[in-house]
Amino acid sequence: MQDLNPIRYWLRGGIIMLAVVLLIFLVYMFIWVPLFTGSLFIIFLFAPGLILLGPLSSKCLGFMGDSIQYCPIDQSLYFVMLYTTCLVFYFLIGALAGWIYGKFKKKRVTAGLG
Repeated sequence: MQDLNPIRYWLRGGIIMLAVVLLIFLVYMFIWVPLFTGSLFIIFLFAPGLILLGPLSSKCLGFMGDSIQYCPIDQSLYFVMLYTTCLVFYFLIGALAGWIYGKFKKKRVTAGLG
């Protein structure tokens, strides 16, 4: 049986997850920040990138008493790396969720339940 929609579930999941994260980020930046101050939410949103970049995050953002003056790379390059790392992480999480959903849906279709 030919699948009428050729886009795989893992790709759909990754794209949907990226869209959701980008929407949350845009809502936060343009609606939430002008109304309220505080950056705890944005730290949770960028936590995967902050953790995966590890010591570089500490040096470039001044965590744990480090001075921002000693960032080993250009700060704009650091933020590009941070955003890219977060986007790849969230895409992979969405792709994994879509892949799992596709496996369950395929089993339901072959069993005659869906």
